[in-house]
Amino acid sequence: MGGGPENTRSLLELIADIEDLTARKLETVFEPSRPGDQLVYVTDFRKLQRHIGWAPQHSPRETLQQIHEWWKRNRQVFLRPVAADATRVSALLQQLPRTA
Repeated sequence: MGGGPENTRSLLELIADIEDLTARKLETVFEPSRPGDQLVYVTDFRKLQRHIGWAPQHSPRETLQQIHEWWKRNRQVFLRPVAADATRVSALLQQLPRTA
């Protein structure tokens, strides 16, 4: 859903956050932008907030931390063939934080 201007993150900031959380350097490759690439995107959630009262409850960093914690608890799912554990994978995916 996004989080409005106060929760924006550049790709470089996101990469830095992931590297900080995982204590690993990511291998990155930079390419020129392509026609049609969206250089900047900021979600405006005011209409959703007016209609249902939704607003972001977690910062991008907190959301990334929650996803990382979930991954650490469930990393075995990514080490086995998914087809054999489809029900378990589906149940684990339902546990992912629903924040932005």
